[in-house]
Amino acid sequence: MQESLHRLYKFSCESIFEIKVAGRFTSDLVRAAVKVHPDVALKMFLPQICQRVIDRASSTLSVVVVVVVVVVVVVVVKIL
Repeated sequence: MQESLHRLYKFSCESIFEIKVAGRFTSDLVRAAVKVHPDVALKMFLPQICQRVIDRASSTLSVVVVVVVVVVVVVVVKIL
């Protein structure tokens, strides 16, 4: 399990996808991994996802919106 999650993490973080097919396929794989083992998968994927949201939002939106997004993600993780 740990090895497959690590391979999925490496594949999803180091690859560039087009949105229609490969991007959706990869997001489906990550979503399935989080559903099966949320504690391990979220610890692995969430920091990367948050960093990408912050990077993209900081260039176009205010810092307040970035903080709100991060807080919402943290609350969702605590609920799971």
